[in-house]
Amino acid sequence: EETNLTQSVVESQGGLFINVPYFSKRTQETRIIRVYPHVVQVPETTTVELEMRGTEHDSFKFITVQELLDMNESDCVPGLVQAFHHATYGKYDNQIPESVKEWASDEENGASVMTRNALALLEQETDEESIKFRALQIAMLRPSMVPIVNVMQHIIANGKESVTMESFAKDLQD
Repeated sequence: EETNLTQSVVESQGGLFINVPYFSKRTQETRIIRVYPHVVQVPETTTVELEMRGTEHDSFKFITVQELLDMNESDCVPGLVQAFHHATYGKYDNQIPESVKEWASDEENGASVMTRNALALLEQETDEESIKFRALQIAMLRPSMVPIVNVMQHIIANGKESVTMESFAKDLQD
């Protein structure tokens, strides 16, 4: 909305926002930067002159998907790569199993079945760091489903043992 990109965009995908903690060296305060991922596919043969309209941003830069994936977190907004994966439904995240990526096209099962699938996937992880990483990946998948996100966020905050298949099934019955 702050650029002239609508004239040359082939396909546009937006994702949910993510809050990124940012420590300001100038003020010595921690702030939250809200990142709204928005992926724009522009044909390689198109030359785009980017026009910035009344924006607070210092600069924009077109990069390829591979350049983004190769970028160090310190070279961009923290969480940008994660936000990109959310906006693109995890399509380019090689660490998400293909079977999980297929959940986005599952039109037969509801959120409760998919949450059970997510819990079963987490059962395969053994160390706490891997569990939190995988839970965050699952929570960021699209289309977002509130039960999946809630359970994954609960696991990230309280550990894998805080939610079991049995406790989840019991909660569904209550």
